[in-house]
Parts: sequence; structure tokens; C-alpha cells
Amino acid sequence: MGIALREKEPISQAIFRAPVRISFRIYERWRRATSRFRGFDFDGHRYRYLVDPYNTTWLTERAVEVPIVEREVRDAEARNARILEVGNVLAYYGDFNHVVVDKYESAPGVINEDIVDYSPGNKFDLVVAISTVEHVGWDEQPRSPEKLTDALENMRSLVAPGGRLVVTMPAGYNDYLDARLRDDDLGFDWLGAVRRRHRWSLRWRSIAVGQMTFRPWRSIGGANEIVVGMNRF
Repeated sequence: MGIALREKEPISQAIFRAPVRISFRIYERWRRATSRFRGFDFDGHRYRYLVDPYNTTWLTERAVEVPIVEREVRDAEARNARILEVGNVLAYYGDFNHVVVDKYESAPGVINEDIVDYSPGNKFDLVVAISTVEHVGWDEQPRSPEKLTDALENMRSLVAPGGRLVVTMPAGYNDYLDARLRDDDLGFDWLGAVRRRHRWSLRWRSIAVGQMTFRPWRSIGGANEIVVGMNRF
């Protein structure tokens, strides 16, 4: 099993992030005072927003996509299921013990391999990815948008019978992905979406994928909508 751990933050980054951490403390107090905004509903479940100083989650889609996927992972852990995470994300927000594949990020326990080529020789009961597949092919040189479908195909091949694949994808970042989502052409059995009230809001609500506007993703603030795709095997 791979155990992904958070690397020690360099002093320079710690100093740079000091104002962010202070703002987090202030925000955390405000959040507690406004308890009716502390959660969101998705697919029949109630979730609490993720408010964490790492990457200022309350300003981005991390606030909702991490809780959605974490629920799947914790439920699978309770069943002693075999879990694969594509992209090293969850390790920054809790203690987890599962296999992590990330092509670029160097961290203890992380397997640095392209998910398109990853072939461990065994299958998993749960495969998850948090805002990762939109980068596959799109942020590479030369750009190859179609590589996204190869990545999803290989991820599905790694799921054991009775298992499931859960993927979150931000809208407005990858034009090829957005077009495939509009056409429901990515091979998911089920798609759901969550939208926030406005770019700086912590108020998110579930919507149908057909209601999405696909507003552009921004480097500050991230996405206004995320899509969750699932396959059951």
C-alpha cells in the first residue's frame, strides 16, 4: 500500500502564507457564527464544507469536492476496501492509507507514473480522482486533449467487480472536457453537479448538469461549478 504524506512546508512558504493563515482564523470564526451556511446537499447526503488553510479551500471548489470524495473513501476504508487515488489531494486534508498515483508530485508513498500507463496487476474496490483528469493531456506539451478519455478508460479498467469510480471535474478549465460533459460523452453511469452562488461565496448547491453555464475557471477563485462522475461495476 502507498501512504501519501504531506511534505514539510518550507520556511519561505510559511512566511508567505502567514497572512492567509491569519485570514483563515478570522474566517473560521465567522463561519462558526453563520452556522446555516456550514453545509451543502449533494446526491441525498449532507456535507460540511472543507475550510482548511492549505490552498485556502474556502475560496475554491476544494470546499465541496474533497468532502464528497472523502465520504466515499471513508466508507470504503470501513469495509477494508482497496482504494486508489489518482492525483495526490486527500493527504493534505487528513490521514489516509491508500495507494496514490501522481505523475508529477513527489511525496512519500506517491507513485510517480502516468495514469494512462499505470498497470499494477491488481484491481481496486474504489478509484477516485479530485480535480485531476482535466489536466491529463491538456496541461502537457504537446497538448493532447483526447488523452483524457484514455486516462478514464484505464481508471475504469482498474476497478474490481462490485467497485466504483468517482471523479470530480471543475467546469471551465478544459474546453475539451467541457464539450464532452455537455454531450454526456465521457462514459459515466451517473453525473451530478454543484454550483456556488458567486465566485467568492461559500454557498454551493446541487444542480443538474444540463443547468451548468461552464463559466471560465480562474487562477484566483477556481471554478464556479464542479461535476461528479461515477461508474459502478
